[in-house]
Amino acid sequence: MLAVGQWYFAELQRDPRHLLLRFRSYGEAADPEVGDRVRARFRDVFAFVQALHDAARDRGEIAADTDTRAQTWLFMAIGTLLDATQILGLRDDLRLEDMPALMMVAAPQPKD
Repeated sequence: MLAVGQWYFAELQRDPRHLLLRFRSYGEAADPEVGDRVRARFRDVFAFVQALHDAARDRGEIAADTDTRAQTWLFMAIGTLLDATQILGLRDDLRLEDMPALMMVAAPQPKD
């Protein structure tokens, strides 16, 4: 999951256009047509990330009792944090070297 977070962090800097479109779509989510599509795509991403967490748990890469749904919400929240820092021009305040500690919250290590 750390690699995914680091890739996303770098991708935001490389090309923020998709990020801006996504945030604009959130602002239009009250429109039924837009909102249905935005929620569906969000659920798709959520399901993908949860499947990654489930697979990591099954391989013993994270603790067997990990609540992968809760961990997925944390992962998505960290992504939103990255998005917000990019949009608000706070990118230099959240550094790439901060990513490992943030990702440890969203992807706990197996218990000894």
